[in-house]
Amino acid sequence: MFRNQPNWRNSVLGLTLVAGLMGCGSAPPAGMEVTQVVPSTVGNRRSEVASVELSEPSTLRDEGLALPVGEMRLRIGDLESEAAAKVPRDRGALEITDPVPVTGADLRTRGWANERRSFALTTHESRLVLALDYRRNVSSALLQSTLRKLEEDNGPSDEFLGGVYTNYRFWDRGRVRLMIVDTLDSVGGRSMTVALGDSTLMNALRMNLDDARRDQEQAARLLDRTMGR
Repeated sequence: MFRNQPNWRNSVLGLTLVAGLMGCGSAPPAGMEVTQVVPSTVGNRRSEVASVELSEPSTLRDEGLALPVGEMRLRIGDLESEAAAKVPRDRGALEITDPVPVTGADLRTRGWANERRSFALTTHESRLVLALDYRRNVSSALLQSTLRKLEEDNGPSDEFLGGVYTNYRFWDRGRVRLMIVDTLDSVGGRSMTVALGDSTLMNALRMNLDDARRDQEQAARLLDRTMGR
C-alpha cells in the first residue's frame, strides 16, 4: 500500500521533511523517497484522543464555504454518495480508510491515495463533515491556481499565517472552516493540504489558527536543524 496516504497525527497538514507518509509497512512506490516525519497540527500531543459532539451535518450546507474539485464543489453536509461522486479516484490510486482519531461521534472515513495525491472524506450520519485533499511535490503554479480558486469561491481568507517553511490560510463561516497549508520540505519540494470541515471536528484535530501557530514554530525548529541553519 502507498506510504503517502493520510495520517491524521503525522502528516495530514503536510508538516513533513519530505512528505513521506504512513503506510502499512510495505515498500514505497519506485522512486519515492520516504524520510523522517515531523509532528503536525493534527492529533493530540500525548497521543490523547479528543472527544467531540457534532451537530446535525445537514444544517451546515448553507454556511457558504466550498472546496472546489475540478468543476464540482464539496460542501459540509453533502450526502456521502454525492461527495464521493464529486471526487473520482485518480488512476492507480488505492482505497484508504484511515480513521479520524476522535471519539464521541460516529465517523466514517473513505478515500484514495497514490504517490502524488490523497483525498479523504469523513462523514457523520451519512453526510460530509470533513474533506481533506493532500498533494506532494506541488508546483508554484498549482499552489497559486488552488489559492485563486478558493478565493473565487469563498472570498479572501480570514486569517493568514506565513512562515519560512509553512503558510496557513483559514476561512471561517458559522460552524464550517476551510484551511489550506503549504509546506517546504528539506529537499526544496512543497506539499499542500486543503481541508474543509465542521469547525468542532477541525478543532479536535488541531486544525485551527492557535494550534497552527504552535506547530509552525515547532516545524521551523526541526527543519532548521535538518537543514543545518
